[in-house]
Amino acid sequence: MEAVISCIRGVLVCSKHPMLLRQLENEYRQLLGDRIPYAQFGYKSLEEFLSSDPSLRLLNNNGDLYVQALLKAESAHIVKMKMKEKTKTKKPTSRGKLYARAPPTAKWQPHHKSHKAKYAKTTRPGDLSFNQFVNYKAPSVPSKVVLPENSSLNQRNVPPRFQKQSAPAVSKWLQVQDVKQESSNNARNGHYNNNNNNFVADRLKKTAQDCCSPGVSRRKTISKMMSEVSLEKSERDSGTSSPISDDSACSVGFSPNPKVPEFVPVGDPKVDLKNFVEYHKLGTIEITTANTKKHKMFLCKIQIGNHKYTSYPEECRTEQEAESFCVREAYKDLTEKYGRRKSLVLACDKDILERIPKMLEKHNGGIWEWQLQMDYCEKYHEQLPEDWLKIIDSSPCIHVQKVVDNYTLRYCKPDEALQKGGPASPPKSMTLTDVSVPSSTIEFSEDGKLWAEVQYVASAGEVWCAQIDTDESAKFHAMCDKMEAFYAKHKASLRAQVVNRDGYYVVERDDGSWARVRALEVIDDGERGRTVSCFYIDSGEEEAHEAERLYQLKRQFAICQAQAFVCRLAGLEDLYEISNYSEALLRILFSSQFILEVASDLIADDDKVPPVYMYNAETGQSVNEELLHTLTMESASPNLTTMTIVQVYVSHVASNGDLYVQVRTRGFERLLQLLDELEAQIEENPPVEVLEPLEPKTSRNRLYFGRSAEDDRWYRLKIIDWSPNQQMAQIHYVDYGHTAIIEVKSTVLYPLDKLDDVLNVYPLQAVKTRMVLEELPADFVAVTSKVMTKEEPVIMKIIRFDDEGTPLAEFFRRNADESLLCINKSIAMENELTRNSDNGACLKRKTLLNAKNSKNVPSGGKLGAPPLPRQHECFEIHVPFAVNPYNFFVQPLESQQRLHELMERLQERYGTVLYSPLTIDEVAPGNIYASKFTDGNWYRTSVIKVIHSGSISVFYCDFGYYANVTLQQLIPLDVEFMELPYQAIKAKLAGIKPKHSNWTMEHCEEFKKTVERKHFYSILLKIEKDELYESDIVLNLMLIDTSSPEDVYIEKELIRKGIAAEA
Repeated sequence: MEAVISCIRGVLVCSKHPMLLRQLENEYRQLLGDRIPYAQFGYKSLEEFLSSDPSLRLLNNNGDLYVQALLKAESAHIVKMKMKEKTKTKKPTSRGKLYARAPPTAKWQPHHKSHKAKYAKTTRPGDLSFNQFVNYKAPSVPSKVVLPENSSLNQRNVPPRFQKQSAPAVSKWLQVQDVKQESSNNARNGHYNNNNNNFVADRLKKTAQDCCSPGVSRRKTISKMMSEVSLEKSERDSGTSSPISDDSACSVGFSPNPKVPEFVPVGDPKVDLKNFVEYHKLGTIEITTANTKKHKMFLCKIQIGNHKYTSYPEECRTEQEAESFCVREAYKDLTEKYGRRKSLVLACDKDILERIPKMLEKHNGGIWEWQLQMDYCEKYHEQLPEDWLKIIDSSPCIHVQKVVDNYTLRYCKPDEALQKGGPASPPKSMTLTDVSVPSSTIEFSEDGKLWAEVQYVASAGEVWCAQIDTDESAKFHAMCDKMEAFYAKHKASLRAQVVNRDGYYVVERDDGSWARVRALEVIDDGERGRTVSCFYIDSGEEEAHEAERLYQLKRQFAICQAQAFVCRLAGLEDLYEISNYSEALLRILFSSQFILEVASDLIADDDKVPPVYMYNAETGQSVNEELLHTLTMESASPNLTTMTIVQVYVSHVASNGDLYVQVRTRGFERLLQLLDELEAQIEENPPVEVLEPLEPKTSRNRLYFGRSAEDDRWYRLKIIDWSPNQQMAQIHYVDYGHTAIIEVKSTVLYPLDKLDDVLNVYPLQAVKTRMVLEELPADFVAVTSKVMTKEEPVIMKIIRFDDEGTPLAEFFRRNADESLLCINKSIAMENELTRNSDNGACLKRKTLLNAKNSKNVPSGGKLGAPPLPRQHECFEIHVPFAVNPYNFFVQPLESQQRLHELMERLQERYGTVLYSPLTIDEVAPGNIYASKFTDGNWYRTSVIKVIHSGSISVFYCDFGYYANVTLQQLIPLDVEFMELPYQAIKAKLAGIKPKHSNWTMEHCEEFKKTVERKHFYSILLKIEKDELYESDIVLNLMLIDTSSPEDVYIEKELIRKGIAAEA
């Protein structure tokens, strides 16, 4: 089926517009010789078959069905399908201390270039949203990369697909003048008294200076400031816009950490719930119950503030049972969120201001205050005081926003800093049950290496990995085991009732496994329901799911950070674009483990995605080096097999019949870009250091980069031959096919193996082919170049390969009316026309008649002439062969039976003959022989001219064909086969003339279809002498087709079709 689809795409891609379905059927049959076999694949109609393939599109326009081939990455759908085969995340086998066992890595480096490589942007816009939120500008990297202090990776840009986003840069956003402005604003608003105003401004100014100094941590500066400054409540408030500011006094001085007052349950769930809600000031408790009359069951709903609980789907037979169950669930959930551990101490203000900003920095979209409390408690084993929101609101890098009766917190961005006095930013769409997952923190060791497993592959410039064999990865896999069991048991009650864009959820995959996702986009499809585009935060891929398959992410499964981080392969920048969804890239990288090393010397100025060298975890060999060759070959190597249909451009036509074609894929386009870039570099700064003397031994099989004398441009080339004195050499332009002669001493050729790794291994783009022709025209280059220009594409169908592996092909050209014209047949016809036309063929015919003994030799040779009717009489004929309306052959229908019998006897007599007994001296013009045609049958043949033993011009005197044969193809004809007169008589259609000066190839082809191999009644109007062969005659005929109820006069039909004009 894939082969059929490939052929269909080959036909469609060669058309500039969507193609009519019936035209597609006709052209497929013309090219392949058969109808599209949709039935054998189980489809009821061709439309159904075409609709089943995502690379084809059906369009309906005014009742006509059109087909269009979608432009796509050749194998993107195959690659995505293979990546989907990966099942749920499994805990890897422990390897012990990996770094201690890691093999030594091969220090591969790309060849030096005078510029830092520019790399292509990714084409996956959906995943861009992973850290791009609706209301807030999120950090541009999906993971925070932690590097050694001396690493040059700090403060770089995001990966290509995150280019529109900007990361928070803490060391740059706080400026002295801004601090002064804020201080004055706060003074005007009464938040700072006059005595302390200057002092606080100075402390904040020093904080800003410290934050802007590299190497000085924010924790140190904030701690120092807060330890020296004792703030009253009014001094702690950050501005009038703070959602938690009020007028009540509150002491926040730093003091020894007191113990947290304990909440003591009494054992009654309902009483405990009431006391717990009052203790934590969560609001009022509203309990409602209802019974279902149909099943006689009771349901209970409890609402506490914004928290809602229900007994569904538990089946309760009494009202008390339903209420008791719902109370227990509410109490359990609230204690998990707000409960305090008895032994914990209260966190001090200094630690709060130091720790919480670091925690928030990982939550790009913000976090609910209840989740942050729990995360803080679990991380530091301390309890936040009741007024911790007011404490943290004094931090200039924390934004606290009130949403209904709750609060969200997020890390301030540079453009949002010091804006608390202004209007509040619109809140992100969040549900109170939504939790936030920390971004991934990737830690390279001091030598810039880490151990990782590839999770998803989009291109060489976008490889998603997860760090392995770390404490964090161990926690994650343990969490996954618990998450699988939890959701398998409780999924009925955890379905997400509301799905918010940018929210975190759990999705159930097709294989029954569970994974954490981020909702990138929610699409309402009307009757089909809602579809959610999900990003898998632990593996990096994107997939669409029905909203019903998303479930609430519980907090205990949101503690572990996102595992996926993105990197790019260093040294392969030139291949990023053409490696999108590469099968080779998938085969080598996907789900395998590697050692990653930061390529700090190849980091671009705007680069924030770590460029890395990957090394095989078992052998230490460079994966980048392996992929450089593999991806290059995959992207630019044309896949040509028998019966392949592909659009090509003819770049060079050789006189020996060789045709060089280019399959202009994305790889070809990329090659042109690379050549242009390298040419510009050489023109600006010639790399003379790589030049070396040109010698036959050192130049063998090497690629060079040289300037063409024809257009002054630079091309890849090979030296294929040398003069005896080695002063001259013949070069072959490997991407175009033509050759040239150079003077070695004066020509500058740069060896590509020392200049550019990619261009040195890039596949050669000029593919040598040969056209399937019975006879090569003498002016093959001129004729072929006329019908196949370098600017216009043609369709190539490979028929077979010769012994040297050269494709033998048929070529087709699309005409202005979108119809296909076979170029092979056109050239063969042109060759025939040239031989028999009014121009040079006349002289050629006279030469044949004067050959050897200068006798006039008729085409029928020494055979007798058939009987002919009188002028204006009718006789039945058969047309075996036609060239144009002025040049076709007829056979008398009355002798057809005798001809068939003769042909049968010829096959019996000569069927076993293998060798000719003739010598070249025995062959003479006019003599009749038996010769074997390309269809394997034997025919009576008249010799026209003897050129040499390898080329003898002959005429198949019963069917009207002219050809060239060798001496070994001619066998002496027995006398018994000489009795029947020659049957092929040259004829001309009367009453018409060409619309132009000559018959066009298209008109000739249409005439052939109209008359060839058909019976007609004919009227002989007159007999003319053949201008080319003086001994031959030409019948001037009127042809009448009587096969239909109404007679059709062929000359009138040709005039009606616009092929001819009335004479």
